[in-house]
Amino acid sequence: LIYMSESDGYDNNGGELVLQGEDQNMSAQDHVTVPPIKGNYVILDFKEHNPWHTVNRVTGDFKRYCYLAFLYNKDEIKENNVKR
Repeated sequence: LIYMSESDGYDNNGGELVLQGEDQNMSAQDHVTVPPIKGNYVILDFKEHNPWHTVNRVTGDFKRYCYLAFLYNKDEIKENNVKR
């Protein structure tokens, strides 16, 4: 996940990715919040981990732009008969 929004106009207007780790019941101080501004990026490993996460609602006139890509192993999908 690569954020592409300029920081001007953000002013905490939402769109932050909130990572809660693998334990959904973690306390607020254990959460990691990533502001959706250019220069910030996140790599999540869903194969080895299943991080609980949310995205805060965007408010005001802020425009949240990001690039999202998924990588997968085609041979492993065939081997495990997983449909995508």
